[in-house]
Amino acid sequence: MITHRGFSAWITCEDRPIAEYEAVLDAKSNKVSCWIPSQTEKPFVVHWRDHGSNLDTATYIHLDGYRVPGQFLYGEGEELRRGVRVGNGTERPLFSRRSKVKKILLVYKPNKPLTPPNLIRGHRQAGDVCVRFGVERPSPPQKKTTWKIEPYEKDNPGVYVSFVFRYRSREWLVSQGIMSSRDPDFDRLGTPTASTPTTLNTPPPTPAQTILPPLTINLGRISAPGSPTPSPSPNIKGPRVLSRNASFKFTAPSVVPSLTPSSTLSSASSVDVLESIPWHHYTPGDHK
Repeated sequence: MITHRGFSAWITCEDRPIAEYEAVLDAKSNKVSCWIPSQTEKPFVVHWRDHGSNLDTATYIHLDGYRVPGQFLYGEGEELRRGVRVGNGTERPLFSRRSKVKKILLVYKPNKPLTPPNLIRGHRQAGDVCVRFGVERPSPPQKKTTWKIEPYEKDNPGVYVSFVFRYRSREWLVSQGIMSSRDPDFDRLGTPTASTPTTLNTPPPTPAQTILPPLTINLGRISAPGSPTPSPSPNIKGPRVLSRNASFKFTAPSVVPSLTPSSTLSSASSVDVLESIPWHHYTPGDHK
């Protein structure tokens, strides 16, 4: 688990957290990057936690440039994403597989039911590891509305913090000296807890409130919702990102003025981890 600015993120496979190597902090962009060994032909889960920031945040995920809805957190708590929604009550799980490409990015928001591509975008060589989607399966029904948000800091509406997980095969990481042949693929400490120290040795600040149990939410400062309104498609812009990245983004703290119709996200081209999104159009796909 890597931590910065009171938020943490990690990836699990078969209920075990995957070990991170060579974590690096870019203080200017508030981005933490690390390497993880991919687990081929196995499903994986994206996790993130707010240690008690008291900030209302929206998180979103990209899989090699393909956007997947995330979740809202209201000042503290924990969330996860197991797959990409393809219908109001169905999803396809996330898989890591050998190819003949790859990247994951965490971000929140929705549009219409989507059909995941057979091949994730990017340039890969035969044998590279890549993200694929598993067989469609039932999932909790999607809520009919979602929060529409605005930046808390109007003069600084960018990404609050981002986590980038670069994943390659174990053999490649060993050959590059990023991990040794004796290093484990999984964290021996088991599932991370709120007290687990960060790889960067930058523990989160002491929360103002008691940290909620996993998967629960404190509604915090959410304002009374207004009438549902249509959600325009976001105007995404920014340079492309190199493949083989898994990025988790937490937007700047926000206020919530109204509810908008909720739907799953459509596909989009690869974008930089500091992509620009018009805040009045920014509407994550699910909400609690």
